[in-house]
Formats: sequence, structure tokens, C-alpha cells
Amino acid sequence: MKNYPNQALILILLICFGISSCSEDDDCCAPIIETSGNVWISNEGLFFQNNASIDIFNSQNSELNSDVFASTNGRSIGDILQSITFYEGEAYLIVNNSQRIEVMDEESHTSLATITDDIVSPRYAVVWNDMIYVSDMALPRLHVINPQTHRVASHIELTHPAEQILEYDNLIYATSNNFLDPFRYLYVIDPNQNKLIDSLEIGLNPNAMVLDAANMIWIMCDGEYGVDGSTQLYRINPRLKSVDKTFNFDSFLPAYPTRLSVNQSDPRSIFINGALGIYKMDMENFSLPILPFIQYVGSTYGIGIDPDTENIYIGDSA
Repeated sequence: MKNYPNQALILILLICFGISSCSEDDDCCAPIIETSGNVWISNEGLFFQNNASIDIFNSQNSELNSDVFASTNGRSIGDILQSITFYEGEAYLIVNNSQRIEVMDEESHTSLATITDDIVSPRYAVVWNDMIYVSDMALPRLHVINPQTHRVASHIELTHPAEQILEYDNLIYATSNNFLDPFRYLYVIDPNQNKLIDSLEIGLNPNAMVLDAANMIWIMCDGEYGVDGSTQLYRINPRLKSVDKTFNFDSFLPAYPTRLSVNQSDPRSIFINGALGIYKMDMENFSLPILPFIQYVGSTYGIGIDPDTENIYIGDSA
């Protein structure tokens, strides 16, 4: 079940102001949601500075509305805005280091609720069947939030904390990423039963995850921290619950690629960040790209693609 916001275009870019804020949360990718007008920019802020914020850029008139939450509500979002998920006119702001989820009205930007029940370090969320499922990097469970009450209704127990999550064909898929306790499985969760039903063995520290036009799941595995060439890209067939393709980054020039993104209006290609820019990989071309699709020397901390114009937005943390 897909739920889209009222605006015609919303992209989520994870951008941090200052390199120091990337030291622990540099494993995000940029979820993209279909729309018609605005680019939502989530600014993580600096660790322990309580200065996360949201900017909204209008791609049609080039106007920027800065820090919309604080200017409307008279207070900060909190410490480290990790991600945003939209549901029925509400924006769920996942505030990692502040151990909470802020619920904001999409149009008025008014705070509607603050969810803190049993939440320690929330990361990402997905909507399924009128409930919101949230990963937590400090707890081996998914939080199940009822958007009618803005409370945690239940939990789904896992064996390790989850990171990125997505929904496909009434199942929820979750990666787990922890360099202190490396993990190499993709969780398969049945929200109907509210339980973990399967797991697929893949590379170490699976992280970024996207669904392509053929309904195949692509997962970036960060590998072993500090070990060159240990990063891998997997293509998963969710219908067969099996690994379909594996790509090794041992000869890939940009070290430690961590971002994956697709163009929702034509998701036939996977976009990967690198030290020399953004790389484009056709989902039927089973080899890693050699040259960047877009040359960019900087920190590609967030990537967002406008499904209407196909413009690519880069969040630079430098």
C-alpha cells in the first residue's frame, strides 16, 4: 500500500552541516517519494548540537523555505534527523540521537505529536497497511506505530538491530549494519503475523537498499570497516527469496560506495555514489560502471532523484 503526500514532488536528501556529523550516520541512502513540486531536504545537523532542520526547495520557482519546523513550532527538531517518512498528510521525522519521532503536518509544518515509547535509536521507516514500521539501530526489533494514536502499538523481534527497510508484496525487508558486530543477513518479515519469517545470507554489513523496475531488490553491503575491496552489491529476487547477482567493488575506483538510488518514474538504472561523482548502472548490464555518469568531486552524502524532471540532487556534507 503506497501513501503519497499532497505535494506533487518530494525528495528526501540526507545532508549534514559539517563533516563531523557524518562520523556515525554516514550510512544513509536517500529515499524518494513521488510528488509534484517541493524538494524536502533533511539536515542531520551536528552530533549533540540539537540543530537538525528541514528545508523545502521549490524546484519550479527556485524558492527555499528554510528550517520550517523550528520557524513554525519555536523549537528544534532535535539531534540528528536520520530520515523522513510520509503518511496521509503527515511527515514522520525520525530523530536518531534524540531517541524520538516527531510527527509534523506536511502543509502547515505544525508539530502534531512526539513519539518516544521504547524508542532508543530510530533510523528508517516504511508504511504498510496503515501502520508505520521503524528500525532501531540499538534494539533488535522493529517498532510498529499506529498513526491514529501516534503511539508504538507493538514490536517485531529480530536477532540484530535493523537499518534500511522496504516493503514489497506484503512483506518487509530489512538490512542490518553494525561494524562493531558485523552482520550479513537480509531479514524477511511478515507484518501480517508480526514476526520474522526468513533471512537471506549476503555480504557483511548490508545497508542501502532499493527496489528497481523489475521488482528486484538491490543492496549495498559496506563490507569490513577499513578493508579495501570488501564492499559488495547484491541483487535479490524477492519472489524466490534468493541472491540473483553479486558484484564486488575490489576494482571500483571510488572507495567505499554507500549510496543507492533509483528514478521512480523510470527505475531501470541504479545510481551509486563515488569519490569522482555519481555512477549509473543499468539493471540489465551486469557489470559495475567504470566512468562516472555525473562528475562531482565532493562528499555525496545524500542522493535524490526528481521522478518528474529526473533532476539529480546531491547532498554534500563538506
